[in-house]
Amino acid sequence: MGIGDRLQTSAGEITSRYRETLGPLIAKVCVIYALVFALLNFGIVLNKDVMPFALGLSGRIHAVAASEKSVAFLLGVIALFLAYELWLKKVAALYLLCGVLALQSLIDVWKRYGIVSGGIGFFIALIFLSSLPEFPATPDKKSLDRLLVFVPGFLIVLSTYSVGGLYLLRARLGLDSHPIHLLRSAILLGLGRVGHDVGGLVSVFRTSLVAVSIFGAGYALVTLFKPHAALFKEDVLLRERAAEIVRKYGSDSLAYFTLRDGKSLYFYGEDTFIAYRVTSGVAIMSGDPVGPRSSIKEAISEFEEYCTRKGWRLASYSASEGKLSEYRDAGLKYFDLGEEPVIELGRFSLNGRKMRKVRQSVRKLERLGYSVDFFFNSGIPPHLRNELRRISQEWRGEKPEAGFAMGLGRLLAYEDPDCLLSLAYDDAMNPVGFLYLVPMYAKAGYSLDITRTKWGAPAALSDFLIAKTALFLRDKGYQKMSLHFLAFSQHYRPDREERGSAFLALIAKLMDRFIPTTSLYRFDRKFFPTMKKRYVVYQSILDIPRVAYAGFAVESVWNLAKRGVRKANKSE
Repeated sequence: MGIGDRLQTSAGEITSRYRETLGPLIAKVCVIYALVFALLNFGIVLNKDVMPFALGLSGRIHAVAASEKSVAFLLGVIALFLAYELWLKKVAALYLLCGVLALQSLIDVWKRYGIVSGGIGFFIALIFLSSLPEFPATPDKKSLDRLLVFVPGFLIVLSTYSVGGLYLLRARLGLDSHPIHLLRSAILLGLGRVGHDVGGLVSVFRTSLVAVSIFGAGYALVTLFKPHAALFKEDVLLRERAAEIVRKYGSDSLAYFTLRDGKSLYFYGEDTFIAYRVTSGVAIMSGDPVGPRSSIKEAISEFEEYCTRKGWRLASYSASEGKLSEYRDAGLKYFDLGEEPVIELGRFSLNGRKMRKVRQSVRKLERLGYSVDFFFNSGIPPHLRNELRRISQEWRGEKPEAGFAMGLGRLLAYEDPDCLLSLAYDDAMNPVGFLYLVPMYAKAGYSLDITRTKWGAPAALSDFLIAKTALFLRDKGYQKMSLHFLAFSQHYRPDREERGSAFLALIAKLMDRFIPTTSLYRFDRKFFPTMKKRYVVYQSILDIPRVAYAGFAVESVWNLAKRGVRKANKSE
Protein backbone atom coordinates (compact mmCIF):
# COMPACT_ATOMS: atom_id res chain seq x y z
CA MET A 1 0.00 0.00 0.00
CA GLY A 2 1.43 3.36 -1.03
CA ILE A 3 1.68 6.54 1.04
CA GLY A 4 -1.32 8.03 -0.78
CA ASP A 5 -3.44 5.00 -0.04
CA ARG A 6 -2.41 5.02 3.63
CA LEU A 7 -3.23 8.74 3.91
CA GLN A 8 -6.59 8.14 2.26
CA THR A 9 -7.31 5.26 4.67
CA SER A 10 -6.29 7.36 7.67
CA ALA A 11 -8.48 10.24 6.51
CA GLY A 12 -11.39 7.84 6.13
CA GLU A 13 -10.85 6.47 9.65
CA ILE A 14 -10.68 9.98 11.12
CA THR A 15 -13.88 10.97 9.32
CA SER A 16 -15.61 7.83 10.51
CA ARG A 17 -14.46 8.40 14.08
CA TYR A 18 -15.63 11.99 13.92
CA ARG A 19 -19.09 10.95 12.77
CA GLU A 20 -19.34 8.41 15.58
CA THR A 21 -18.23 10.76 18.38
CA LEU A 22 -18.14 14.50 17.63
CA GLY A 23 -21.07 14.47 15.18
CA PRO A 24 -23.70 13.26 17.70
CA LEU A 25 -22.20 15.53 20.38
CA ILE A 26 -22.46 18.64 18.21
CA ALA A 27 -26.02 17.68 17.26
CA LYS A 28 -26.90 17.65 20.98
CA VAL A 29 -25.18 21.03 21.42
CA CYS A 30 -27.44 22.42 18.67
CA VAL A 31 -30.50 21.40 20.67
CA ILE A 32 -29.06 22.86 23.89
CA TYR A 33 -28.13 26.07 22.09
CA ALA A 34 -31.72 26.58 20.91
CA LEU A 35 -33.02 25.73 24.39
CA VAL A 36 -30.73 28.31 26.01
CA PHE A 37 -31.95 30.90 23.51
CA ALA A 38 -35.56 30.04 24.45
CA LEU A 39 -34.81 30.26 28.18
CA LEU A 40 -33.13 33.65 27.75
CA ASN A 41 -36.26 35.08 26.16
CA PHE A 42 -38.59 33.43 28.67
CA GLY A 43 -36.38 34.84 31.44
CA ILE A 44 -36.96 38.34 30.06
CA VAL A 45 -40.72 37.71 30.06
CA LEU A 46 -40.83 36.39 33.63
CA ASN A 47 -38.45 38.79 35.35
CA LYS A 48 -37.40 42.26 34.25
CA ASP A 49 -34.32 42.01 36.50
CA VAL A 50 -33.08 39.18 34.28
CA MET A 51 -33.18 41.40 31.19
CA PRO A 52 -29.66 42.93 31.37
CA PHE A 53 -28.10 39.53 32.08
CA ALA A 54 -30.14 37.81 29.37
CA LEU A 55 -29.34 40.43 26.74
CA GLY A 56 -25.65 40.32 27.65
CA LEU A 57 -25.50 36.52 27.59
CA SER A 58 -27.41 36.53 24.32
CA GLY A 59 -24.66 38.54 22.73
CA ARG A 60 -22.02 36.16 24.07
CA ILE A 61 -23.72 33.05 22.69
CA HIS A 62 -24.51 35.01 19.54
CA ALA A 63 -28.27 34.79 19.56
CA VAL A 64 -30.94 37.45 19.44
CA ALA A 65 -32.95 38.24 22.54
CA ALA A 66 -35.60 40.95 22.62
CA SER A 67 -36.11 43.58 25.30
CA GLU A 68 -39.83 43.84 24.50
CA LYS A 69 -41.61 41.16 26.56
CA SER A 70 -44.20 40.23 23.96
CA VAL A 71 -41.53 39.82 21.30
CA ALA A 72 -39.29 37.94 23.72
CA PHE A 73 -42.11 35.51 24.45
CA LEU A 74 -42.67 34.85 20.75
CA LEU A 75 -38.95 34.37 20.15
CA GLY A 76 -38.86 31.97 23.10
CA VAL A 77 -41.72 29.93 21.67
CA ILE A 78 -40.07 29.81 18.24
CA ALA A 79 -36.73 28.80 19.78
CA LEU A 80 -38.41 26.08 21.83
CA PHE A 81 -40.13 24.79 18.69
CA LEU A 82 -36.80 24.89 16.85
CA ALA A 83 -35.10 22.94 19.66
CA TYR A 84 -37.78 20.26 19.41
CA GLU A 85 -37.35 19.98 15.64
CA LEU A 86 -33.57 19.78 16.08
CA TRP A 87 -34.14 16.98 18.59
CA LEU A 88 -36.20 15.23 15.91
CA LYS A 89 -33.09 15.44 13.66
CA LYS A 90 -34.69 17.59 10.99
CA VAL A 91 -32.17 19.08 8.63
CA ALA A 92 -34.35 22.14 7.96
CA ALA A 93 -34.07 23.05 11.66
CA LEU A 94 -30.26 22.88 11.45
CA TYR A 95 -30.20 25.11 8.37
CA LEU A 96 -32.57 27.58 10.03
CA LEU A 97 -30.43 27.76 13.17
CA CYS A 98 -27.26 28.28 11.16
CA GLY A 99 -29.04 30.87 9.02
CA VAL A 100 -30.01 32.86 12.12
CA LEU A 101 -26.40 32.76 13.33
CA ALA A 102 -25.08 33.89 9.95
CA LEU A 103 -27.63 36.70 9.76
CA GLN A 104 -26.69 37.88 13.24
CA SER A 105 -23.04 37.91 12.21
CA LEU A 106 -23.81 40.07 9.19
CA ILE A 107 -25.75 42.47 11.42
CA ASP A 108 -22.79 42.64 13.81
CA VAL A 109 -20.41 43.51 10.97
CA TRP A 110 -22.89 46.01 9.50
CA LYS A 111 -23.25 47.71 12.89
CA ARG A 112 -19.46 47.76 13.16
CA TYR A 113 -19.24 45.64 16.28
CA GLY A 114 -16.08 44.17 14.81
CA ILE A 115 -14.96 41.45 12.45
CA VAL A 116 -14.17 39.16 15.41
CA SER A 117 -17.67 39.54 16.86
CA GLY A 118 -19.19 39.01 13.46
CA GLY A 119 -17.00 35.98 12.75
CA ILE A 120 -18.11 34.16 15.89
CA GLY A 121 -21.53 33.43 14.46
CA PHE A 122 -20.11 32.14 11.20
CA PHE A 123 -17.68 29.94 13.10
CA ILE A 124 -20.43 28.46 15.30
CA ALA A 125 -22.64 27.96 12.24
CA LEU A 126 -19.86 26.06 10.46
CA ILE A 127 -19.34 23.84 13.50
CA PHE A 128 -23.06 23.12 13.66
CA LEU A 129 -23.19 22.38 9.93
CA SER A 130 -20.44 19.79 10.37
CA SER A 131 -23.01 17.64 12.18
CA LEU A 132 -25.20 17.53 9.07
CA PRO A 133 -25.14 13.69 8.80
CA GLU A 134 -26.85 13.56 12.22
CA PHE A 135 -29.93 15.28 10.78
CA PRO A 136 -31.36 12.81 8.25
CA ALA A 137 -34.98 14.02 8.40
CA THR A 138 -35.70 15.92 5.19
CA PRO A 139 -38.69 18.19 4.49
CA ASP A 140 -41.64 16.84 2.56
CA LYS A 141 -41.39 17.92 -1.08
CA LYS A 142 -45.05 18.89 -1.35
CA SER A 143 -44.74 21.01 1.79
CA LEU A 144 -41.67 22.73 0.36
CA ASP A 145 -43.52 23.47 -2.87
CA ARG A 146 -46.36 25.07 -0.89
CA LEU A 147 -43.84 27.05 1.14
CA LEU A 148 -42.06 28.36 -1.96
CA VAL A 149 -45.38 29.75 -3.16
CA PHE A 150 -46.56 31.03 0.23
CA VAL A 151 -43.45 32.89 1.46
CA PRO A 152 -43.00 35.36 -1.44
CA GLY A 153 -46.72 35.99 -1.59
CA PHE A 154 -46.97 36.53 2.16
CA LEU A 155 -44.00 38.90 2.23
CA ILE A 156 -45.54 40.97 -0.54
CA VAL A 157 -48.88 41.15 1.28
CA LEU A 158 -47.25 41.92 4.64
CA SER A 159 -45.00 44.61 3.15
CA THR A 160 -47.90 46.23 1.32
CA TYR A 161 -50.09 46.15 4.42
CA SER A 162 -47.41 47.52 6.74
CA VAL A 163 -46.22 50.27 4.40
CA GLY A 164 -49.77 51.25 3.48
CA GLY A 165 -50.87 51.38 7.10
CA LEU A 166 -47.93 53.48 8.21
CA TYR A 167 -48.37 55.77 5.23
CA LEU A 168 -51.87 56.56 6.50
CA LEU A 169 -50.54 57.03 10.05
CA ARG A 170 -47.35 58.89 9.06
CA ALA A 171 -48.55 62.26 10.32
CA ARG A 172 -49.41 60.90 13.78
CA LEU A 173 -46.04 59.16 14.08
CA GLY A 174 -44.01 61.85 12.34
CA LEU A 175 -42.62 59.47 9.75
CA ASP A 176 -40.99 60.05 6.39
CA SER A 177 -43.28 58.94 3.55
CA HIS A 178 -40.52 57.12 1.66
CA PRO A 179 -41.50 53.40 1.31
CA ILE A 180 -38.13 52.12 2.59
CA HIS A 181 -38.37 54.28 5.70
CA LEU A 182 -41.96 53.19 6.25
CA LEU A 183 -41.02 49.52 5.96
CA ARG A 184 -38.21 49.99 8.49
CA SER A 185 -40.59 51.79 10.83
CA ALA A 186 -43.14 48.97 10.46
CA ILE A 187 -40.53 46.44 11.58
CA LEU A 188 -39.57 48.61 14.55
CA LEU A 189 -43.23 49.12 15.41
CA GLY A 190 -43.81 45.38 15.45
CA LEU A 191 -40.80 44.95 17.72
CA GLY A 192 -42.06 47.68 20.05
CA ARG A 193 -39.19 50.04 19.29
CA VAL A 194 -41.02 53.08 17.96
CA GLY A 195 -40.48 55.90 20.40
CA HIS A 196 -43.86 57.50 19.96
CA ASP A 197 -47.24 57.20 21.59
CA VAL A 198 -48.83 54.11 20.13
CA GLY A 199 -52.33 54.52 21.44
CA GLY A 200 -55.55 54.50 19.45
CA LEU A 201 -55.34 53.54 15.79
CA VAL A 202 -51.58 53.07 15.97
CA SER A 203 -51.98 50.49 18.72
CA VAL A 204 -54.68 48.68 16.74
CA PHE A 205 -52.50 48.70 13.64
CA ARG A 206 -49.50 47.41 15.56
CA THR A 207 -51.58 44.58 17.05
CA SER A 208 -52.89 43.59 13.63
CA LEU A 209 -49.39 43.75 12.16
CA VAL A 210 -48.03 41.46 14.87
CA ALA A 211 -50.98 39.06 14.46
CA VAL A 212 -50.50 38.81 10.69
CA SER A 213 -46.75 38.28 11.15
CA ILE A 214 -47.31 35.56 13.74
CA PHE A 215 -49.77 33.80 11.45
CA GLY A 216 -47.35 33.91 8.53
CA ALA A 217 -44.34 32.78 10.55
CA GLY A 218 -46.37 30.05 12.26
CA TYR A 219 -47.74 28.70 8.99
CA ALA A 220 -44.28 28.76 7.39
CA LEU A 221 -42.66 26.91 10.31
CA VAL A 222 -45.39 24.29 10.57
CA THR A 223 -45.28 23.71 6.81
CA LEU A 224 -41.48 23.52 6.76
CA PHE A 225 -41.33 20.96 9.55
CA LYS A 226 -44.41 18.98 8.61
CA PRO A 227 -43.66 15.23 8.48
CA HIS A 228 -43.78 13.50 5.13
CA ALA A 229 -47.24 12.59 3.94
CA ALA A 230 -47.93 8.88 4.35
CA LEU A 231 -48.50 7.77 0.78
CA PHE A 232 -50.37 4.48 0.77
CA LYS A 233 -50.44 2.46 -2.43
CA GLU A 234 -52.06 -0.95 -2.62
CA ASP A 235 -49.63 -3.47 -4.08
CA VAL A 236 -51.04 -6.94 -4.66
CA LEU A 237 -47.61 -8.56 -5.03
CA LEU A 238 -46.38 -7.10 -1.74
CA ARG A 239 -49.58 -8.25 -0.02
CA GLU A 240 -49.05 -11.77 -1.30
CA ARG A 241 -45.44 -11.70 -0.16
CA ALA A 242 -46.51 -10.54 3.32
CA ALA A 243 -49.17 -13.28 3.46
CA GLU A 244 -46.52 -15.91 2.70
CA ILE A 245 -44.32 -14.58 5.52
CA VAL A 246 -47.28 -14.66 7.93
CA ARG A 247 -48.06 -18.26 6.99
CA LYS A 248 -44.45 -19.19 7.67
CA TYR A 249 -43.71 -17.13 10.80
CA GLY A 250 -47.09 -15.81 12.01
CA SER A 251 -47.51 -17.73 15.25
CA ASP A 252 -48.31 -14.63 17.33
CA SER A 253 -51.99 -13.97 17.96
CA LEU A 254 -51.81 -10.58 16.20
CA ALA A 255 -49.64 -11.60 13.23
CA TYR A 256 -52.52 -12.25 10.83
CA PHE A 257 -54.01 -8.83 11.53
CA THR A 258 -50.96 -7.25 9.87
CA LEU A 259 -52.62 -8.25 6.57
CA ARG A 260 -55.50 -5.85 7.12
CA ASP A 261 -56.24 -3.60 4.13
CA GLY A 262 -54.96 -0.03 4.43
CA LYS A 263 -51.78 -0.86 6.32
CA SER A 264 -48.44 0.06 4.81
CA LEU A 265 -45.73 -2.60 4.67
CA TYR A 266 -42.01 -2.14 5.30
CA PHE A 267 -39.88 -5.09 4.24
CA TYR A 268 -36.52 -5.99 5.73
CA GLY A 269 -34.77 -8.52 3.56
CA GLU A 270 -36.82 -11.22 1.91
CA ASP A 271 -38.63 -12.71 4.89
CA THR A 272 -39.39 -9.97 7.43
CA PHE A 273 -41.88 -7.11 7.33
CA ILE A 274 -43.51 -4.50 9.55
CA ALA A 275 -47.12 -3.41 9.06
CA TYR A 276 -47.88 0.15 10.10
CA ARG A 277 -50.04 3.20 9.57
CA VAL A 278 -49.00 6.83 9.93
CA THR A 279 -51.34 9.00 11.98
CA SER A 280 -50.54 12.50 13.28
CA GLY A 281 -46.88 12.05 12.37
CA VAL A 282 -46.57 8.76 14.27
CA ALA A 283 -45.89 5.47 12.51
CA ILE A 284 -47.98 3.01 14.55
CA MET A 285 -46.75 -0.55 14.12
CA SER A 286 -49.37 -3.28 13.97
CA GLY A 287 -48.24 -5.88 16.49
CA ASP A 288 -44.66 -7.12 16.19
CA PRO A 289 -42.55 -7.41 13.05
CA VAL A 290 -43.26 -10.73 11.34
CA GLY A 291 -40.29 -12.87 10.34
CA PRO A 292 -37.52 -15.04 11.77
CA ARG A 293 -36.47 -14.07 15.29
CA SER A 294 -32.89 -13.42 14.19
CA SER A 295 -33.90 -10.50 11.94
CA ILE A 296 -36.41 -8.72 14.22
CA LYS A 297 -33.94 -6.37 15.94
CA GLU A 298 -32.34 -5.26 12.67
CA ALA A 299 -35.77 -4.78 11.09
CA ILE A 300 -36.87 -2.52 13.96
CA SER A 301 -33.64 -0.50 13.85
CA GLU A 302 -33.81 -0.02 10.09
CA PHE A 303 -37.48 0.92 10.23
CA GLU A 304 -36.75 3.45 12.98
CA GLU A 305 -34.12 5.08 10.74
CA TYR A 306 -36.64 5.12 7.89
CA CYS A 307 -39.21 6.84 10.12
CA THR A 308 -36.63 9.41 11.24
CA ARG A 309 -35.86 10.32 7.62
CA LYS A 310 -39.59 10.82 7.03
CA GLY A 311 -40.00 12.96 10.14
CA TRP A 312 -42.22 10.35 11.83
CA ARG A 313 -42.08 9.09 15.38
CA LEU A 314 -42.21 5.34 15.87
CA ALA A 315 -44.55 3.55 18.26
CA SER A 316 -46.58 0.43 18.88
CA TYR A 317 -49.21 -0.29 21.51
CA SER A 318 -49.62 -3.98 20.84
CA ALA A 319 -46.08 -5.31 21.22
CA SER A 320 -45.72 -8.76 22.74
CA GLU A 321 -43.68 -9.60 25.81
CA GLY A 322 -41.61 -12.10 23.85
CA LYS A 323 -40.12 -9.37 21.61
CA LEU A 324 -39.27 -6.83 24.33
CA SER A 325 -35.55 -7.63 24.21
CA GLU A 326 -35.47 -6.76 20.49
CA TYR A 327 -37.24 -3.45 21.09
CA ARG A 328 -34.91 -2.66 23.98
CA ASP A 329 -31.80 -3.51 21.96
CA ALA A 330 -33.04 -1.19 19.21
CA GLY A 331 -33.12 1.65 21.77
CA LEU A 332 -36.89 1.81 22.27
CA LYS A 333 -38.75 2.17 25.57
CA TYR A 334 -41.93 0.42 26.65
CA PHE A 335 -44.55 -0.08 29.36
CA ASP A 336 -47.40 -2.56 29.71
CA LEU A 337 -50.69 -1.15 28.46
CA GLY A 338 -52.98 -4.06 29.12
CA GLU A 339 -53.52 -7.76 28.65
CA GLU A 340 -54.84 -10.19 26.10
CA PRO A 341 -56.92 -13.09 27.49
CA VAL A 342 -55.90 -16.37 25.83
CA ILE A 343 -57.76 -19.64 26.38
CA GLU A 344 -55.30 -22.51 26.75
CA LEU A 345 -57.16 -25.10 24.70
CA GLY A 346 -55.19 -28.09 25.98
CA ARG A 347 -56.80 -27.75 29.39
CA PHE A 348 -60.11 -26.17 28.41
CA SER A 349 -63.23 -28.07 29.48
CA LEU A 350 -66.79 -27.35 30.53
CA ASN A 351 -66.46 -29.71 33.46
CA GLY A 352 -65.81 -28.57 37.01
CA ARG A 353 -67.35 -26.10 39.40
CA LYS A 354 -65.53 -23.02 38.09
CA MET A 355 -67.08 -23.49 34.62
CA ARG A 356 -70.59 -23.81 36.01
CA LYS A 357 -71.92 -20.52 34.53
CA VAL A 358 -70.63 -21.22 31.04
CA ARG A 359 -71.81 -24.84 31.21
CA GLN A 360 -75.30 -23.71 32.20
CA SER A 361 -75.42 -21.22 29.31
CA VAL A 362 -74.36 -23.90 26.82
CA ARG A 363 -76.81 -26.51 28.07
CA LYS A 364 -79.66 -24.00 28.20
CA LEU A 365 -79.25 -23.11 24.53
CA GLU A 366 -78.76 -26.75 23.54
CA ARG A 367 -82.10 -27.57 25.19
CA LEU A 368 -83.68 -24.75 23.17
CA GLY A 369 -82.42 -26.37 19.99
CA TYR A 370 -79.44 -24.10 19.27
CA SER A 371 -76.42 -25.54 17.44
CA VAL A 372 -73.09 -24.43 15.96
CA ASP A 373 -71.45 -25.25 12.63
CA PHE A 374 -67.83 -24.53 11.77
CA PHE A 375 -66.53 -23.48 8.37
CA PHE A 376 -63.10 -22.52 7.18
CA ASN A 377 -63.52 -19.46 5.00
CA SER A 378 -62.64 -21.28 1.79
CA GLY A 379 -65.62 -23.61 2.29
CA ILE A 380 -68.42 -21.19 3.21
CA PRO A 381 -71.41 -21.48 0.82
CA PRO A 382 -72.19 -18.26 -1.12
CA HIS A 383 -75.76 -17.98 0.21
CA LEU A 384 -74.43 -17.96 3.79
CA ARG A 385 -71.99 -15.16 3.06
CA ASN A 386 -74.77 -12.75 2.14
CA GLU A 387 -76.82 -13.66 5.22
CA LEU A 388 -73.86 -13.21 7.56
CA ARG A 389 -72.94 -9.86 6.05
CA ARG A 390 -76.53 -8.76 6.62
CA ILE A 391 -76.35 -9.79 10.28
CA SER A 392 -73.05 -7.95 10.68
CA GLN A 393 -74.42 -4.79 9.06
CA GLU A 394 -77.50 -4.88 11.30
CA TRP A 395 -75.30 -5.28 14.39
CA ARG A 396 -72.98 -2.39 13.45
CA GLY A 397 -75.65 -0.01 12.25
CA GLU A 398 -74.03 3.04 10.67
CA LYS A 399 -70.72 2.53 12.45
CA PRO A 400 -67.76 1.42 10.29
CA GLU A 401 -65.54 -1.50 11.25
CA ALA A 402 -63.14 -0.27 13.94
CA GLY A 403 -59.88 -1.72 15.16
CA PHE A 404 -56.33 -1.81 13.87
CA ALA A 405 -53.96 -4.09 15.76
CA MET A 406 -56.67 -6.68 16.55
CA GLY A 407 -59.04 -6.22 13.64
CA LEU A 408 -58.92 -7.63 10.12
CA GLY A 409 -61.34 -5.04 8.77
CA ARG A 410 -62.90 -7.37 6.20
CA LEU A 411 -65.40 -10.19 6.58
CA LEU A 412 -65.53 -13.51 4.70
CA ALA A 413 -63.07 -12.33 2.04
CA TYR A 414 -61.79 -15.01 -0.32
CA GLU A 415 -58.20 -13.90 0.30
CA ASP A 416 -58.47 -15.31 3.86
CA PRO A 417 -59.07 -19.03 3.24
CA ASP A 418 -57.80 -20.13 6.67
CA CYS A 419 -60.08 -17.88 8.71
CA LEU A 420 -62.66 -19.75 10.79
CA LEU A 421 -66.39 -19.09 11.02
CA SER A 422 -68.37 -20.34 14.03
CA LEU A 423 -72.02 -20.03 13.03
CA ALA A 424 -74.90 -20.42 15.51
CA TYR A 425 -78.41 -21.54 14.45
CA ASP A 426 -81.67 -21.41 16.36
CA ASP A 427 -84.09 -24.34 16.56
CA ALA A 428 -85.45 -23.48 13.10
CA MET A 429 -81.90 -23.55 11.64
CA ASN A 430 -81.85 -19.80 11.06
CA PRO A 431 -78.43 -18.11 11.55
CA VAL A 432 -78.57 -16.00 14.72
CA GLY A 433 -74.94 -15.13 15.36
CA PHE A 434 -71.34 -15.97 14.60
CA LEU A 435 -67.68 -15.60 15.52
CA TYR A 436 -65.03 -14.84 12.94
CA LEU A 437 -61.46 -15.84 13.83
CA VAL A 438 -58.05 -15.46 12.17
CA PRO A 439 -55.31 -18.11 12.32
CA MET A 440 -52.09 -18.33 14.31
CA TYR A 441 -49.92 -20.44 12.08
CA ALA A 442 -48.10 -23.70 12.58
CA LYS A 443 -51.49 -24.73 14.03
CA ALA A 444 -50.88 -22.58 17.11
CA GLY A 445 -54.51 -21.49 17.35
CA TYR A 446 -56.97 -18.76 16.43
CA SER A 447 -57.59 -15.12 17.39
CA LEU A 448 -61.09 -13.71 17.69
CA ASP A 449 -61.72 -10.98 15.15
CA ILE A 450 -65.42 -10.12 15.49
CA THR A 451 -68.55 -11.31 17.29
CA ARG A 452 -71.95 -10.70 15.72
CA THR A 453 -75.38 -11.65 17.05
CA LYS A 454 -78.89 -10.91 15.81
CA TRP A 455 -81.00 -8.49 17.77
CA GLY A 456 -83.31 -10.46 20.03
CA ALA A 457 -80.92 -13.43 20.29
CA PRO A 458 -80.51 -14.99 23.77
CA ALA A 459 -78.10 -13.18 26.08
CA ALA A 460 -76.08 -16.38 26.54
CA LEU A 461 -75.35 -16.76 22.81
CA SER A 462 -71.83 -15.24 23.04
CA ASP A 463 -70.91 -17.66 25.87
CA PHE A 464 -72.32 -20.51 23.80
CA LEU A 465 -70.34 -19.58 20.69
CA ILE A 466 -66.99 -19.11 22.46
CA ALA A 467 -67.31 -22.32 24.47
CA LYS A 468 -68.30 -24.39 21.43
CA THR A 469 -65.49 -22.86 19.34
CA ALA A 470 -62.89 -23.53 22.03
CA LEU A 471 -63.98 -27.18 22.23
CA PHE A 472 -63.89 -27.51 18.43
CA LEU A 473 -60.37 -26.06 18.20
CA ARG A 474 -59.18 -28.22 21.10
CA ASP A 475 -60.43 -31.37 19.39
CA LYS A 476 -58.67 -30.30 16.16
CA GLY A 477 -55.34 -30.10 17.98
CA TYR A 478 -54.99 -26.31 18.26
CA GLN A 479 -53.32 -24.83 21.32
CA LYS A 480 -54.67 -21.29 21.90
CA MET A 481 -57.71 -19.13 21.35
CA SER A 482 -57.16 -15.39 21.82
CA LEU A 483 -60.16 -13.28 22.84
CA HIS A 484 -59.89 -9.51 23.24
CA PHE A 485 -57.57 -6.75 24.43
CA LEU A 486 -58.19 -5.45 27.96
CA ALA A 487 -56.73 -2.00 28.58
CA PHE A 488 -55.17 -1.57 32.05
CA SER A 489 -56.60 -4.90 33.22
CA GLN A 490 -53.41 -5.59 35.19
CA HIS A 491 -54.47 -2.73 37.48
CA TYR A 492 -58.06 -3.74 38.27
CA ARG A 493 -58.63 -7.48 37.91
CA PRO A 494 -58.86 -9.10 41.40
CA ASP A 495 -56.63 -12.07 40.55
CA ARG A 496 -53.66 -9.94 39.40
CA GLU A 497 -50.26 -11.09 40.64
CA GLU A 498 -48.78 -7.62 41.13
CA ARG A 499 -50.15 -4.58 42.89
CA GLY A 500 -51.79 -2.28 40.36
CA SER A 501 -52.29 1.46 40.12
CA ALA A 502 -55.53 2.70 41.67
CA PHE A 503 -55.45 5.69 39.34
CA LEU A 504 -55.20 3.60 36.17
CA ALA A 505 -57.89 1.26 37.50
CA LEU A 506 -60.16 4.30 37.88
CA ILE A 507 -59.29 5.44 34.36
CA ALA A 508 -60.26 2.01 33.01
CA LYS A 509 -63.62 2.17 34.80
CA LEU A 510 -64.29 5.65 33.44
CA MET A 511 -63.31 4.54 29.94
CA ASP A 512 -65.84 1.74 30.17
CA ARG A 513 -68.61 4.32 29.88
CA PHE A 514 -67.52 4.90 26.28
CA ILE A 515 -65.54 1.88 25.10
CA PRO A 516 -65.47 -1.68 26.43
CA THR A 517 -62.75 -2.19 29.05
CA THR A 518 -63.81 -3.57 32.45
CA SER A 519 -67.04 -4.94 30.93
CA LEU A 520 -64.98 -7.04 28.52
CA TYR A 521 -62.97 -8.41 31.42
CA ARG A 522 -66.13 -9.44 33.25
CA PHE A 523 -67.15 -11.37 30.14
CA ASP A 524 -63.76 -12.97 29.39
CA ARG A 525 -62.96 -14.07 32.94
CA LYS A 526 -65.71 -16.73 32.79
CA PHE A 527 -63.40 -18.77 30.55
CA PHE A 528 -60.42 -18.52 32.95
CA PRO A 529 -57.94 -17.43 30.28
CA THR A 530 -54.21 -16.89 30.63
CA MET A 531 -53.43 -13.17 30.62
CA LYS A 532 -50.81 -12.22 28.04
CA LYS A 533 -49.32 -8.73 28.42
CA ARG A 534 -49.27 -6.23 25.56
CA TYR A 535 -46.95 -3.24 25.57
CA VAL A 536 -46.72 0.32 24.33
CA VAL A 537 -43.38 0.84 22.58
CA TYR A 538 -42.13 4.38 22.02
CA GLN A 539 -38.95 6.36 21.40
CA SER A 540 -39.07 9.04 24.10
CA ILE A 541 -41.22 10.08 27.03
CA LEU A 542 -41.91 13.31 25.11
CA ASP A 543 -43.76 11.21 22.52
CA ILE A 544 -46.33 9.74 24.92
CA PRO A 545 -49.10 12.36 24.44
CA ARG A 546 -48.64 12.23 20.68
CA VAL A 547 -48.57 8.43 20.64
CA ALA A 548 -51.72 8.27 22.81
CA TYR A 549 -53.61 10.52 20.42
CA ALA A 550 -52.39 8.59 17.38
CA GLY A 551 -53.36 5.30 19.01
CA PHE A 552 -56.92 6.46 19.67
CA ALA A 553 -57.18 7.78 16.12
CA VAL A 554 -55.80 4.71 14.35
CA GLU A 555 -58.05 2.36 16.30
CA SER A 556 -61.15 4.50 15.63
CA VAL A 557 -61.84 4.10 19.33
CA TRP A 558 -65.08 6.06 19.34
CA ASN A 559 -66.48 3.74 16.68
CA LEU A 560 -65.98 0.63 18.81
CA ALA A 561 -69.44 -0.90 19.25
CA LYS A 562 -70.25 -1.62 22.85
CA ARG A 563 -73.79 -2.82 22.66
CA GLY A 564 -72.87 -6.39 21.71
CA VAL A 565 -70.61 -6.66 24.74
CA ARG A 566 -73.24 -5.26 27.04
CA LYS A 567 -75.81 -7.66 25.67
CA ALA A 568 -73.45 -10.59 26.17
CA ASN A 569 -72.81 -9.59 29.76
CA LYS A 570 -76.47 -9.92 30.67
CA SER A 571 -75.90 -13.64 30.97
CA GLU A 572 -73.70 -13.21 34.04
